[in-house]
Amino acid sequence: AFEHDGRDCLASLSGDGLVVLDRADGRELAFFEWVKNPQIYPATPVVIGDRIFISAGYDRGCAMLRFTGDALEPIWESRVMRTKMSGSILWQDHLIGFDESILKCIDLDGKMKWRVRGLGTGSMTIAGGRLVILDGKGQVIVAEANPEEYVELSKQSVFDDGTAWSSPVLSGGRIYCRSSKGQ
Repeated sequence: AFEHDGRDCLASLSGDGLVVLDRADGRELAFFEWVKNPQIYPATPVVIGDRIFISAGYDRGCAMLRFTGDALEPIWESRVMRTKMSGSILWQDHLIGFDESILKCIDLDGKMKWRVRGLGTGSMTIAGGRLVILDGKGQVIVAEANPEEYVELSKQSVFDDGTAWSSPVLSGGRIYCRSSKGQ
C-alpha cells in the first residue's frame, strides 16, 4: 500500500507483471509487463517515493521503476537481486534480500554493496536496526542492518529437519519460525 498523486494505491507483482490499483475502487492505474511466467515467484514490490523495486527468482532479476504520469517506466533492470521466498527489505536507501541463495545488499541504483554465501535460500525481517534471518538450513541469524558491511551478531540452529522458507516473526521479544515439517 502507498500513496501516489493523492490516491491510496496498492502495488502487486504477479505472474504477468506489476499492477498498481486504486484502493478506493480497485481500478487499474498502471501496469508494467515484466515477469511473463507465473512460476517464478515474484516478491512483494518495495515502494520508495515515486519508484517501485520489483524482483523475482529463477534468474529473472530485478528492476527499479518510476512513475511517469500514470505510466511505469524502468530506470534500470538487472540480475543483481533474484528473490525467491521473501522480498527485499528497504533500509537506509539500500535493499537487502536473498539473491537466489546469496544474501545481498544493493543500493537504489542496483550496485552491490556486500554479499554473504552459504546461507541457502532464506527469508528475513528487520527490527530495531537488526536483520532477523532464517536461513535454508534452519538457523536463525541476527545481524546488523548495515548497508556498508555484513556483521553477524548471533546464530542458532532451530530446526533439524525440513526446509525453512517462511519469514521469521518478532513479537514480544521472541522470534517465531516454522519449517516445512511444522516445527
